Amino acid sequence: MAEQQKGFRQQLGHYILKNLLGSGGFADVYLAEHIHLHTLVAIKVLHTHLANEDIEAFRREAQTVAALSHPHIVRIFDFGVEAGTPYLVMDYAYNGSLRQRFPKGQAVPIGEIVPVLLQVASALHYAHGQRVIHRDIKPENMMLNAKNEVILGDFGIAIVTQTSSKASTQNIAGTVAYMAPEQIQAHPVPASDQYSLGVVVYEWLCGQRPFEGSYTEIAIKHSVSPPPPLRNLMPSIPDAVEQVVMTALHKDPQQRFPTVLDFAQAFAQAVFTHPQQQPTMVKPGYGYLSPPVAQQPFYSQPPMKQAAQFYGQPPMKQATQFYGQPPVNQATQFYNPSPVKQVTQSTYLQASVPEGYPHNSVPVTAPKVSRRKLIVGISSIAVVGVGLTAFSVLSNAQILPGDNTNTHSTTTLKNLTGSSSAVGQTVGQGGEQAEQTYTGQTDWIWLVAWSPDGKYVASGSHDGTCHIWQAADGKRVLSVVSNLEPHQSDAYPWSIVWSKHDPKQVAIGFADGSIQILDVTNGQRLLSRDKDVTPVPLMSWSPDGKQMAVSSTDNTIVIYDLPNWNPRVTFREHTDFIKAISWSPDGRYIASGGDDTKIRVWDPQTAETKMVLSGQSQEVTALSWRNDSQRLVSSAQDYIVRIWDIQTVRTLVTHEYTGGAPMGNVAWSPDGKWVAAYPGNASVDILDATTLNVKQTISTGVVYGLSWSPDSMHLATGCYDKVTKLWHIS
Repeated sequence: MAEQQKGFRQQLGHYILKNLLGSGGFADVYLAEHIHLHTLVAIKVLHTHLANEDIEAFRREAQTVAALSHPHIVRIFDFGVEAGTPYLVMDYAYNGSLRQRFPKGQAVPIGEIVPVLLQVASALHYAHGQRVIHRDIKPENMMLNAKNEVILGDFGIAIVTQTSSKASTQNIAGTVAYMAPEQIQAHPVPASDQYSLGVVVYEWLCGQRPFEGSYTEIAIKHSVSPPPPLRNLMPSIPDAVEQVVMTALHKDPQQRFPTVLDFAQAFAQAVFTHPQQQPTMVKPGYGYLSPPVAQQPFYSQPPMKQAAQFYGQPPMKQATQFYGQPPVNQATQFYNPSPVKQVTQSTYLQASVPEGYPHNSVPVTAPKVSRRKLIVGISSIAVVGVGLTAFSVLSNAQILPGDNTNTHSTTTLKNLTGSSSAVGQTVGQGGEQAEQTYTGQTDWIWLVAWSPDGKYVASGSHDGTCHIWQAADGKRVLSVVSNLEPHQSDAYPWSIVWSKHDPKQVAIGFADGSIQILDVTNGQRLLSRDKDVTPVPLMSWSPDGKQMAVSSTDNTIVIYDLPNWNPRVTFREHTDFIKAISWSPDGRYIASGGDDTKIRVWDPQTAETKMVLSGQSQEVTALSWRNDSQRLVSSAQDYIVRIWDIQTVRTLVTHEYTGGAPMGNVAWSPDGKWVAAYPGNASVDILDATTLNVKQTISTGVVYGLSWSPDSMHLATGCYDKVTKLWHIS
């Protein structure tokens, strides 16, 4: 919508737009008046045009946001779509935003930060309990109502704008300054909001954000660089306060506070316990909930009385906590965060805190994190040059020290070898027991792949290794790393596929673009791609073992003939990053999808598109064929699992999730009866492949990889907790 001049009047629904309040990268905000009630509201008009198939997705998101009811969350009164333009009707913030109240470049007195932080944290804690992640925490989205209370706005806007359009890097450059590393790589969790809030508090304490620069520069710094120590910039900040902020800014979400409310409480306690040499008074009438006792320092009263003052109303019981804890009376928790050893799994997120929880023991400088975490987040920004592909025949895989041991296996897998003995087991929230846990890798497990003969499991980790181990006893056979020289710290396994034609052969693609094909029985490296490579290859092996499909960052897929690795054809129909490739079991088709939201089914011999499966409102995350090649299952970030009939080119059945976290993998069982789906909620659902009704739910923790055993009786999960787990499917 064009910028409006003063006095411009235009109607949206029952509202007359009076004047433009502000304009941002995603939307314009107008002051508006109801035509009958004459009440003032704010209307956010999004910078996008919705196609007919996108309108329902927008309505679902708007309904989710409108259902949030909390004194510190902006209320959504109405929403609609007019001439394809979506808009939201919400509370009018009479006193502007905290960006206006606390201007850029100016440090905020520490005592004024505490009540604001508590209000924002209470809003986020409630939202997380409703399975909603904000994703865009920054001072511009913290508004002040007529009572100078903080109301948090723009819930769900980041998701809604993705319904039909992609924001440019310029549009989100201001937001990335507050974005958590895992959110940059498209894996936001509730702790991502805590990280963003930590950046805001850091900025308020010292007058500057931890990282500045271009979008890409900031994204890289968030993922690999520790924030500059606060006390170097503002020596008067108490050490305990700095420790709290740096905990919230930990690169690893699991090492942050268990909840965002714990962060706010710990910050307040640090302020009360370790005041600055010159304590800050709250200005009378400037309180954000109700004015505190006139001219009294924040830390001058016992915590319980302070908590009551901050809220200015009876303590409110929040919805069930996000991490599976029972509802708590928040006032009783304020400023008294006790050390936590482990937070129990919920149905949404698994999180754990190390022994001696780090309220006062976390080092100020966070550990360095590899650039690998940026690949997904900035792949559409940093264009990588595409060169010729070279393959060479080599002799042996690079095997790391300590192979051929079973010291990392904690359980003997039952029902595969007839053994019933077990050394130990992982128990899910619902009481399920993992038959085997493999703990030989030291970081997140991104990928898992079960060999077609059932003998081996391959697990790819963020630590840079791919381990091949025996499914029956957990004995490690190989540990493989990229063979590119010089070795890159971000060369993580990106794709693992087994040959159905020769089950002892496995292909491993690394994020640096190198590919190795190995014989797992003797460690021989049969083929390698290690020259003029393009990063982040996805792969799919033809059922007859004669060809390999490999994707590239230029949105193409090349079919190579084996064993000579001659390029046969190149598929060029995708317009954005490719996230899924799957070769049909009969060899006739390849299905591929990604950020352009379209699933394309095409002939691998001619690169001719045979059909386009559309209807997803957001990017496709995973694809898997049924064993007869007649049906295809897909997942997408619109939180819908779909089964497609290839003959009629239509959707047969869908299963819709509520959203809140990135939709993960789907995998069709080899016998065609079941679909395993990870909806981003720390549990895997086993769905009936005919109806997509849930038949079994396994509380697995956060999962990145799924793979069925060939007998369809077991499922491997690669988890965020650095463990690969094998589960029996009842």
